[in-house]
Amino acid sequence: MATDKTTLGKVSLGTSIIGVFLPILLAYFIEKFTNPSRHYNWAYTLCIVLFLLLEEIALCCGISAKITKTGKAGMVLSSLLLGLWLCSLSIWRA
Repeated sequence: MATDKTTLGKVSLGTSIIGVFLPILLAYFIEKFTNPSRHYNWAYTLCIVLFLLLEEIALCCGISAKITKTGKAGMVLSSLLLGLWLCSLSIWRA
């Protein structure tokens, strides 16, 4: 059973880190390889949804494996990133 918690902790931390870099890379390549005169709101919405989905997975895995160090790290990192996203959303809407 301890192996399952350790694996979930590693998945939590890895997914939390990937959840930051993958949408940024996707947005970069969309900006670089598409026509700059067109607005691709759907693509940036996809990046945000990908970020939120990966961070939610990381948070759930971190909660499941909170007895391990990697589970705690993944849980804290994904919580902070989701909190920062909510703060930036509220500031942007104000």
